[in-house]
Amino acid sequence: MAGIHIEGILASAAYADSVSVIFPVMFAAAPQLLTERFWRMIVVTYACCLLHILVAFHTKAPTLAWLDAIHIAVFSVSGFCAHYFDSRLRIKTFLTGLQRDTLTRRLRLAHRDLKRRAEHDGLTGLLTRNALVRRLKPVLAGERAFFLGIMDIDDFRGINDTFGHSAGDVVLRRMGAVLQEQFGDADMASRIGGDEFVFVMPGIVGKESAESLLPRICAASFTHEDVPCPISVSIGFAAFPNDGAAFEVLHKEAGKALYHAKRQGERQCAFYGELPEPCPRALNGMIV
Repeated sequence: MAGIHIEGILASAAYADSVSVIFPVMFAAAPQLLTERFWRMIVVTYACCLLHILVAFHTKAPTLAWLDAIHIAVFSVSGFCAHYFDSRLRIKTFLTGLQRDTLTRRLRLAHRDLKRRAEHDGLTGLLTRNALVRRLKPVLAGERAFFLGIMDIDDFRGINDTFGHSAGDVVLRRMGAVLQEQFGDADMASRIGGDEFVFVMPGIVGKESAESLLPRICAASFTHEDVPCPISVSIGFAAFPNDGAAFEVLHKEAGKALYHAKRQGERQCAFYGELPEPCPRALNGMIV
């Protein structure tokens, strides 16, 4: 009987020692195994704690049981701390990556906006002169014929004097919208300055096709004090490559054609190749 009693005591001690080893490992691992649900982590950890303490107090002396409880608490706190700092590190890494991606996206959008502002006129939304010249380079390097046109609003000074400069801005914006409506993706339109517009019509080589643009543009109007007011324009054309192979040359020749058209009256167009000789040299392509 004594032998059996001793064996039972040894078995209980061995069981208690195994429990004292297994449970701390469970407490240390529980926070890592249950990272997705914090409340489950709390419940499981405290349940294991309570179970181990109950087993310890039934199988060990109170002093050893309390030492096991302290042991468990240390392992549990260590596990929670490891989980806490690991979560903080993951969250910090995620937020850092998110901030970096957000900053990169904002910089990309800002760069795109700055590029658009640099390439487009703020009033009409059309290309600036420099942007038009850059886009025209590959077209000029090819052999495809096209017309370059310069358009000028008839009596634009009179519009400003009669209706005010705000009405003049409305007319300019209206002309920008009309040009964008008339031209496809292959065409390019620009506001050079004041009321002078330059546009390129790739693939348009027939005089009739170029002339048909004038009535379509002149069909536009603007409203002043609820009263529709017609808009009149004149256009001068220069042909590539017959009249020139560089933008500056084509712009100069189209300017001469525009000067000739305006001398004929309002709502007129002229082609440089059909101008009578000699062409006006005093203007040198500038519009007055």
